[in-house]
Amino acid sequence: MLNWHTDKRKFKKVWQDAFLFTEINSRTVCLVCKQSVAVLKEYNIRRHYEAKHSQAFSKYSSEARKQKANELLVKLRSEKSTRLRPSSTQESATRASYQISALIAKSRRAFTTGEFVKECLAVAAEAVCPTQTRMFSQISLSRNNVTRRIEDMAQDIGEQIKAKAGTFSAYSIACDESTDVSDSAQLLVFLRGVNENVKITQELAGIETLSGTTKGEDLFLLLRGYCWMRWMHNMVLRFFDLRDEIRVFQESKNGNIQVPTDKKWLSDLAFLVDVTELLNVLNVQLQGKDQIITQLFDHVKAFKQKLLLLRRRLSAGNLAHFPCLREVGMMKEEVPEFDSRFEYFRHNATDFELFAQPYTISVDTVSDDLQMELFELQCDSELQHKFRSLPLTDFYKCVPANRYPKMCKQAQVMLSLFGSTYLSEQTFSLMNLNKCKLRSKLTDSHLHNILTLSVSQLQPNLEKPLKNKDQLHVSH
Repeated sequence: MLNWHTDKRKFKKVWQDAFLFTEINSRTVCLVCKQSVAVLKEYNIRRHYEAKHSQAFSKYSSEARKQKANELLVKLRSEKSTRLRPSSTQESATRASYQISALIAKSRRAFTTGEFVKECLAVAAEAVCPTQTRMFSQISLSRNNVTRRIEDMAQDIGEQIKAKAGTFSAYSIACDESTDVSDSAQLLVFLRGVNENVKITQELAGIETLSGTTKGEDLFLLLRGYCWMRWMHNMVLRFFDLRDEIRVFQESKNGNIQVPTDKKWLSDLAFLVDVTELLNVLNVQLQGKDQIITQLFDHVKAFKQKLLLLRRRLSAGNLAHFPCLREVGMMKEEVPEFDSRFEYFRHNATDFELFAQPYTISVDTVSDDLQMELFELQCDSELQHKFRSLPLTDFYKCVPANRYPKMCKQAQVMLSLFGSTYLSEQTFSLMNLNKCKLRSKLTDSHLHNILTLSVSQLQPNLEKPLKNKDQLHVSH
């Protein structure tokens, strides 16, 4: 009888995936909230899961739930090993040195800031905990050490990105180029990938300084494009509002610059103001954070419809969207030019619709190899309910790959496409803030390390350098 009782109280491996529990040191522990059950019974474990976690995790498919359980188990073991491993004073000081160095990089401060931070720590320790001043003095924050710490962490993030890239089932690469304050052309390479569990990774994969000279014409075109997208609307709107004052000012100063006053020229200017406002709105929409490709496609379609509406209104003499007259000829050229810029979207419109609206798209419009699976998906009432209640990315995490392998692959390809220019805009903005006039001598390699730490969603693994005894020496 005793043996039977003992067997009944053994932890079963299936509980890990079913109820997100594991066994640690003969204790049954929840992987989510870290609580343990007093009596090892399936009823108790199931009751805990249904009461506290079922709502958050019921949306996962069996494969996704298994993956999530493994991730939680790895995280729990990592936390446990960190708590159990004794931390020496030198190791704690080195860890603090890395963490402070990361903050210095992300806050766009010079590497020498570490020396000032150490002085502040010494003053604070003397005032708050004078018995611990020696411990604080061991935190190495010299310029050279801060530089090395940042290099180590940037290198570790790069290795993590390479490791994740090996698990991608679909990915895309985007490149963008701009010049820093020292006129060095910087090429940024961005990577966006999706693994089989529909987990999206979007990171700055590499930075290269383009050697050689850049022609003045290229710089002019780059500058013109920059001003057009960001400041042109504000500039022409202000000029239009002050056109009378500018004309009076020029006449009073006997200036050589003549401000046109004929109605046609002013109509052209007003038209430019209105169109650049629409372009400005589109530009902001394309920079949205955490967008997917179908959202970007929606913005492009809406902008095209606005252009067509403006052309129809102008042709009919309806000036509701314009302050003054404008010839229709220019608008006739805008729509074809816009179509040519976004030709990729037109060719892939069916794929976007299939991804965003799998339950309303006609099966006849999709490719032959997807039609049978699409029929099955459209008749799956359980998945249809999840489609209505979940965000698009979360919905495809619930689609079982063993039943719909081609539909899942199609979704992974769509999710691997960049949905906005946010990461590029953010990185170039940080580049200009870091390499400013006061830090124009910042080397390319140091700039690259700073940007990697600043924009990455990954956290550097500090356990690796802490295991290296050479990193634990105390340096001032």
